[in-house]
Amino acid sequence: GWIAGGPNGAAPGTAALYWDGAALTPVTTSLTATVVLNSVFMVCHSPPWGTGCPGSLAAGLTYAVGADGGFGVIYAFNGNPKAGGGWTLQFTSSLATSYNGVYMYVDQAGQLAGFAVGDAGVVARLNGGTWTEGVVAAGVAFRSVFVDRGNPADAWAVGDALGGSGQIWHFTTGIWTGPVSPFATPNDLLGVFLTSTSEGWIVGAKGTILHSTNLGSSNVWLALTQPIQTAVGSGLDLLGVSFPGGGNGWAVGAQGVILHTENSNCGSAVPSPCWGGSTSITQVNWAGGIDPPERLKAVFMVGSNDAWAGGSWDTTSNIPSLIHWDGNKWHRATVSPLNVVNPDVDGIYMLGSGEGWALGGSATTPEALK
Repeated sequence: GWIAGGPNGAAPGTAALYWDGAALTPVTTSLTATVVLNSVFMVCHSPPWGTGCPGSLAAGLTYAVGADGGFGVIYAFNGNPKAGGGWTLQFTSSLATSYNGVYMYVDQAGQLAGFAVGDAGVVARLNGGTWTEGVVAAGVAFRSVFVDRGNPADAWAVGDALGGSGQIWHFTTGIWTGPVSPFATPNDLLGVFLTSTSEGWIVGAKGTILHSTNLGSSNVWLALTQPIQTAVGSGLDLLGVSFPGGGNGWAVGAQGVILHTENSNCGSAVPSPCWGGSTSITQVNWAGGIDPPERLKAVFMVGSNDAWAGGSWDTTSNIPSLIHWDGNKWHRATVSPLNVVNPDVDGIYMLGSGEGWALGGSATTPEALK
């Protein structure tokens, strides 16, 4: 697997780390120190530890997107990261200052394809071996893109327009259309998650939650009644969402807010008892600043009785914000040893009930927890 990032403040150096099953190794060949990588997508495993790629795609292939000197960039890694593989600059944008999300797939003709979305409404598409870009939605900063695995000709991108209105755009029959219903939400849209070929979830600023069960037909997203009341208030920004299916899902965000649903089909008009705050973690109201100390940034649900969440270092209790849901309440996890002073948790991915990753660190030092 891969972890990607970039410079933070005065600390130079692009981050591209490869995991071979035993250790993380920096692999930054051909990446300059000014590159910031915002998103990474592994198409197929790298040899000799992985299975390689099917057919003639490559020996091992990964894509990463970001920015370099005010221009959006797209890189590909090909080959063995431990034996001569390297990054190649595939595309430099003339329209976007940054690419923020990437999602790769195999198209209906069996060829590698993909989308990179970025600032200024720009979307780049890999089709027939060539990246081309265009302005899909002028004035929209795209944050995330997700391709329907059940129908690779179908994709969704979310972001925010000038003035703070969230927008949803849809790719089908070879073109992007939008914004789709709701045509402009009052708030920025920050994440999208598809649970099936027909159902998806979107979360965003000020407690925004959108749900659709008719993707592929009418493609209408409905907003849950706002605001949803939680233990620490209402209208808080939602930054992460996890929905493995079965009607169970979680959303996390600012001031440590945690929302949970056990019945995603209970309708859009009345959020209770569809969604509600479900936490036993001490949460403290935040008075201001850039990054609230109570912010939860990531969540990953393994099952109805098994979920993990993490976020900014808990300044109240002076312990990591890494918490586990056991079906009844949330419990704080311990981290040992701590190699970084007061590390944040920015991303979580579980391989199962007993194994997972939490990524983050401090303002100057990255850290990966396993």
